[in-house]
Amino acid sequence: MCAISPHTGYRTADPSSGCGSKHSIADPLHLRPHRFHPFVNRIRGRAEADAFPTRYHANTYSAVQRLAAASGFTVEKLDRIEGRPEVLRMTWPTYLLGAAYERLVNAWDGLALFRVLLVGELRKG
Repeated sequence: MCAISPHTGYRTADPSSGCGSKHSIADPLHLRPHRFHPFVNRIRGRAEADAFPTRYHANTYSAVQRLAAASGFTVEKLDRIEGRPEVLRMTWPTYLLGAAYERLVNAWDGLALFRVLLVGELRKG
């Protein structure tokens, strides 16, 4: 179930509700405990201390529109894109699979729901 937190004003989601994106990397991240992320950083050759808790507050079209309106902004443009699969760079097979995924979902607008990044242009007033 998606709900607005009375304490923060941000949307919170029950992981089983299907709220948010449909991304194979981003969606499962909130199901993993934070201690998993320093481990992944270590495998990737990065400092474990560079893993920070993730908060998903504006990761859907509707959340961005709602937060923009509540802050006095209008959404001029909002696109979904899929970037390079850097999180899968730990081995060449995982990176190649991620690169194939990136090319697939960026090739057709019908797969935009499966892209992880929201890039927008908002206007004040």
